[in-house]
Amino acid sequence: MVIKMPTEIDYIYKAKFEYDEGLIKSELNIDKSTEAKAIQEKLEANIMGFGKPEWWNLRELCETKDVKLPIEIESLLERYDFCLIQSKISFMSAPDSHLLWLRIASKIESVSENMADPIFYDAYPKEIHEEKPEKRKRVIGLDLKFSELLGAKGEYIEEVECSRLEPVISIAGLGESETFWDFRGGASTNFRGLHALYSIIELPPGSEGVKISYFSRAKIKTKLGIFPINLKKKLDGEKTYQINF
Repeated sequence: MVIKMPTEIDYIYKAKFEYDEGLIKSELNIDKSTEAKAIQEKLEANIMGFGKPEWWNLRELCETKDVKLPIEIESLLERYDFCLIQSKISFMSAPDSHLLWLRIASKIESVSENMADPIFYDAYPKEIHEEKPEKRKRVIGLDLKFSELLGAKGEYIEEVECSRLEPVISIAGLGESETFWDFRGGASTNFRGLHALYSIIELPPGSEGVKISYFSRAKIKTKLGIFPINLKKKLDGEKTYQINF
């Protein structure tokens, strides 16, 4: 079975980004000025939408495909169900606006009474890094360990050319009911159009379904400056969607 990237989106929720008005007032020392309104208009032109998620029961998929699972996974399937969820996300950026950082959060809750909330067992993409070369002054001390160049008297000094791994996509919240994807660098700058995030959720057998909610925060650079923003102003739909099994 091949699960393909989505090519179209059936929106369940679409919203504009807005800045924290109190924060901007404090930073600019203004009250509903022309500049503040210009900033708001610029940021509101950045729009994010979430589509109807697709889901697959992994237990059923394995049975259908007659897949032989490792013993440890078989034992997990005796106690839990696992579902793969494809979350569809669309981002339309405003002219002359650039994402410096983007966080997308997803929260899942059980719709069954007296049943624990599901948890995120795994997610994709996660922990993707890019390598950047750098030159830094290092000290090799008498303990034969590297340290930063700080008063290196009597020690051997060398310029060491090395590479630095910087996370461009990272994830937090695995093992919990809410997870977060962070996009930085090129991953955030190129976050335009339609994307898909994948998660595997673990839930008790017999679950009737789950509620899945989406949230987003970002930092955007415009000609007017750099602003932290939240996904607030609803255009259409609701943030929470129910998946019935």
